[in-house]
Amino acid sequence: MDTRIEFDISEKDGKTQLRFTHRGLTPAYECYDVCFDAWTDYINGSLQDLITTGKGHPNAKHEIQKK
Repeated sequence: MDTRIEFDISEKDGKTQLRFTHRGLTPAYECYDVCFDAWTDYINGSLQDLITTGKGHPNAKHEIQKK
């Protein structure tokens, strides 16, 4: 609640740089650790795979809605 997700894409040293920020998500929130770990896994896993191979790993709920 009262948070905002931002993706900033820029170029650095001839490469694309992606910066992800979840504004408003602070350690004071009960879900902070779970959200932090989930975002880290999602970005370093699914998004990285999507960028490098063309196929990411969306969550199960997303897969069900797509069908």
